[in-house]
Amino acid sequence: MSSPVCVFSVPPFSKASMLCATLLVLCCARSPSVGDTGGDHAGTGGAPIILGTGGVSPGSGGASANTGGGGPVTVMKPSSSYPQTAGAAHPFPQGHVFANCPLPVYNTDTVAAAYNNWKAKFVQGNRVIRPDMSSDTVSEGIGYGMLISVYMNDRTVFDSLWTYAQGKQDGNGLMNWNIGSGGNVIGAGGATDADQDIAWALLMAGAQWGGSYNASAMTMIGNIWTHEIESGRILKPGDNFGGSSQTNPSYFAPSYYRVFAKVTGNSGWMAVLDSSYMILAAATGADGLVPNWVNSSGTGVNGPGNDTNGPYFGYDACRTPWRIALDYCENG
Repeated sequence: MSSPVCVFSVPPFSKASMLCATLLVLCCARSPSVGDTGGDHAGTGGAPIILGTGGVSPGSGGASANTGGGGPVTVMKPSSSYPQTAGAAHPFPQGHVFANCPLPVYNTDTVAAAYNNWKAKFVQGNRVIRPDMSSDTVSEGIGYGMLISVYMNDRTVFDSLWTYAQGKQDGNGLMNWNIGSGGNVIGAGGATDADQDIAWALLMAGAQWGGSYNASAMTMIGNIWTHEIESGRILKPGDNFGGSSQTNPSYFAPSYYRVFAKVTGNSGWMAVLDSSYMILAAATGADGLVPNWVNSSGTGVNGPGNDTNGPYFGYDACRTPWRIALDYCENG
């Protein structure tokens, strides 16, 4: 779900990352498992809800409310306007206002169109592809796809991606990070950002559709804790490399850790949250930017394969604001 314009060549998933970040903010605003549980959503009465820049929270009656007085407006059409999975607890769109962040200005038609365009270009069968990389698949793309599809209430796409991920797991129960177009493993081992996104998406699916998704999420969270957390506090970038000597700030997902701690009863996740913010504080430069790769002291280091872009802000690091902003908007 996280990659705008930076200084290096465009990576294959930059557009998907940006779409993920946009959809996560726009289609539900607050996550079902940590937000409202009543299933109320914009426009159940049939007419679109129109919000101006005044920031008034939408109701669930479907009547129009214009508070903007001529400024930009947010338009949320009723869920019946969009094809999606029937019987969901939180159909698209939701439109809950964050406690600490204003509701962005958007139109749900635009979000729905972006989702359909993304599916048409990047979803092939039961996987998300990188067309400019010989149509291979990375676990990051599967994680983004699961996040997007659960918030867009598309259970068919969600289940197909989750089935694919399960079929490509390594011995630690985490998806191998790079799969060729023929299904062969190109890059072995987990990538922690993707593994966290998959686990979070499964929690959201449990809140959205019920079933066995929560049990699968608990297993994933346990595998991440066992294989991708060093010394009970440092986030490793994968299950077979990194840790204190090399980690990726854009993988830090503090809003997830609060919920992981709650649903598992493992308070150690709060130590991961604390260490993530400590590393970010130490790594942040004068312009508020962080390197792509750092050690646990916050010093920039080379990335995997001795990538010399590691000490600089780039397409990895520019995802960091998305994940940190989610924590601020949801938790302050």
